[in-house]
Amino acid sequence: MGNIGVGSLIDDLKEVGKKIGLPCNPPDSAKQFLALDNISFSVEEGEVLGLIGHNGAGKSTLLKILSRITEPTSGSAVLRGRVASLLEVGTGFHGEMTGRENIFLNGALYGLNRVEIKKQLDSIIDFSEVEHYIDTPVKRYSSGMYVRLAFAVAAHLHPEILIVDEVLAVGDAEFQNKCIKRMEEIRDEGKTIIIVSHQMHIIHNLCSQSILLKNGKIDCFDRTEFVIDRYLNLKNRRNNNNEFTEESYSVFTGEAKITHAYLINSKNRQTTELFYKEKFNCKIRINVFKRITSAVFSITVTTFKGERLIFSDSLENGRKPIPLDPGIYEIHVSPQIHLLPGTYSFMLNITHQNGDSVCCVERAIDFDVNRLSLKKERHYKWSKSNAYASMDAEWKLDYIT
Repeated sequence: MGNIGVGSLIDDLKEVGKKIGLPCNPPDSAKQFLALDNISFSVEEGEVLGLIGHNGAGKSTLLKILSRITEPTSGSAVLRGRVASLLEVGTGFHGEMTGRENIFLNGALYGLNRVEIKKQLDSIIDFSEVEHYIDTPVKRYSSGMYVRLAFAVAAHLHPEILIVDEVLAVGDAEFQNKCIKRMEEIRDEGKTIIIVSHQMHIIHNLCSQSILLKNGKIDCFDRTEFVIDRYLNLKNRRNNNNEFTEESYSVFTGEAKITHAYLINSKNRQTTELFYKEKFNCKIRINVFKRITSAVFSITVTTFKGERLIFSDSLENGRKPIPLDPGIYEIHVSPQIHLLPGTYSFMLNITHQNGDSVCCVERAIDFDVNRLSLKKERHYKWSKSNAYASMDAEWKLDYIT
């Protein structure tokens, strides 16, 4: 970290000397930072491996090393078979070339000849759903169109190893599901997949084993459900004052932060367990450091796997954004929902009116809903939940004949 290797010939020589082991001290402004520290693991043929961790944990660096984009300063990465990588939107695309030309360019980069690419061309174009723009320079594509075409190319060139970073988040929900289905097909063909995602339901559904990276080291390498549980517990970590720690925040800009969050039951007591159809509310404490002219608060119910179920924000029913001056505030939210028995979490978010996030805690409150209710006649009658939430509705039966 710092200015070593830039700006002058002497700095470049220092960098070369450092790489070959000569005693060469970097400038005072430069600090050593290990993006990956003593990482060691193996992936078997046909296995789907998930990589999860907080931002800056080293996931993307690891994928770049596996993809031969970045050379490790020590150690080695050994891969057997053709590798297809999808790391960033538009990686390997030339903006001045059309979508069709970029398919051939990417195929050549993956080691295919023109005949092999032509056999897959129609299937790639059809999967990408950009056939109307396939002869348009990709510099005019939206980010979503980039992802569609890039994934279509990577997934149809029959790689032995497919490496995928968090690029599916750019596409819409329908295309994400299409990509997941395609990756399931690749997995069923016995190919190897290494995938990075912050969407735990994708990791859970696709991966048999996962690695949790923390500060460049392997924190946990086990069956996926155990690793996800470990990751979510880290995100929900609090200090001795029951205050969220830095690891709890997936977004924190420094303008304001959510410091505490509690679930309050119908008896006005703090709890982590609710009866079936019990009324409850959330108490959230925030600390504002810089004035926010138009703040919006939101709350999302998620499953244990991270699937987002129900959303609500402070703009509902015609409400306006809230101006916030520096200080400590407490927010009370009373969701009107009937969750079925199961384990859930609340994701809390503070944003500007334009949608830019100020602070987000993805797993702020963990809680369980059990089958018993406060009123005997309202117990959940089924052996297991066949959905996540129930709704009140009017039922009417008309006799026809």
